[in-house]
Amino acid sequence: MTDLKAKLREGGITVGCFVKHPSPGIVEVMGLLGWDFVIIDCEHGPIDRLACENVARAAQLGGAAAVVRVPSIERAPILQALDSGAQGIHAPLVGSRVDAENAVALAKYAPEGTRGLAGVRALSYGMVGSLAEHVSRVNEQSLVVCQIENVAGLDALDEICAVPGVDVVFVGPTDLGQSLGVVGQRDHPDLTAAIERIAVAALEAGKVLGILVSDEADAARWVERGARYICFNIENLLRASSQRILAAMQAATDVSVEKG
Repeated sequence: MTDLKAKLREGGITVGCFVKHPSPGIVEVMGLLGWDFVIIDCEHGPIDRLACENVARAAQLGGAAAVVRVPSIERAPILQALDSGAQGIHAPLVGSRVDAENAVALAKYAPEGTRGLAGVRALSYGMVGSLAEHVSRVNEQSLVVCQIENVAGLDALDEICAVPGVDVVFVGPTDLGQSLGVVGQRDHPDLTAAIERIAVAALEAGKVLGILVSDEADAARWVERGARYICFNIENLLRASSQRILAAMQAATDVSVEKG
């Protein structure tokens, strides 16, 4: 399994995908294909607690790290997401320093945080040689991603970026555009300025910059800009590959008809 946090710490560029569907098989295949991580979307997708654990297990079996986008920055969803064995959490709608501090605290065992301790999958069901050492290792490897996707997050940007334990500052362009009143206008000057502001703040604070991209060209631009946590949506991948394959098949069919 990819040690996602270690790769980021070493300066690596990581590529992952949001998955809203409770399908372990699809996620396992993505790991086998070489994706660094999969974001199990429990905010927007119909993924319950059991499905989350099964999808996390499948991702790791395929070799990808599992990160869970939780529906809210609260104890129960964060605890349940990490108990599944996921390597990190993706916190939505981070709008203040307190939000960021809570996300970190709820994701870490003591003394770094307040995460509940039990013999669950995240701790090998309690079957470890030294619980203290295992807890320390899990704390070290756990990743905390804070998504900035509204005006409140922009207003508190510097404070959020200053919080110890926040590993990735992630741009959520869709909801950010909605919050700015330019929904669906990815190239609107107000949105592009806000995204650049997030990029500058994250990089200056020494945080990893994360971004949702639309395609390979978009990803390349953001890697050049300094982003190292690059995310796609699985629906965009399916659409792009389907359009390419179907267009090729239609062209082949047209040639065949012409020859006939």
